[in-house]
Amino acid sequence: MPRNLGIRPRTLALVLLALTMAPALAGAPSHPYTVLADAGYDLVVPQMATNDVVGAAEIREVMDAYVATVDAGDLDAWLALWEPGGIQMPPGTSMRTGITAIRAGMRPGFTQYDDDIRIDVLEATIAGEFAYARGTYTLRMTPKVGRRGEFGDLTTVDGKFLTVLHRQPDGSWRIYRDIFNSNVPPR
Repeated sequence: MPRNLGIRPRTLALVLLALTMAPALAGAPSHPYTVLADAGYDLVVPQMATNDVVGAAEIREVMDAYVATVDAGDLDAWLALWEPGGIQMPPGTSMRTGITAIRAGMRPGFTQYDDDIRIDVLEATIAGEFAYARGTYTLRMTPKVGRRGEFGDLTTVDGKFLTVLHRQPDGSWRIYRDIFNSNVPPR
């Protein structure tokens, strides 16, 4: 009978996910992964996971909703894409843990600017109840009429991101962890 090593099931799942993703992240050949083309995205599915093309479309829907809510300036709708305990790791500042901290950190961007964001998902990988999307972004921030934004006048930033998603009990996906950084050097 196996012994309980004191590892929580969620921790074990994350370790297994990391081990599953490690070869792909290190640039190793895709074997033993299955690559499926899905409307411009590469869906890389470990053989031990289900080839979940429907899940890939749902991940694309989350990323499309991310763009739509940022462009609309709708902070509440954008936050609805997150798990309550989500963690955001933006550049140049501390981690934001939980919706309250993420809201506080993102409020200036949503209230001071009209944003136009483009996200290109280069890869979507699904492994059980977790998935990640990796890609690039371009964000154009224009101060709202009559305001000067915290970051100055018109700002355009391009960068890259890695977003981990978690499948919810109803089958939908929400943002679980998000890290992004700019290709533009700091001023």
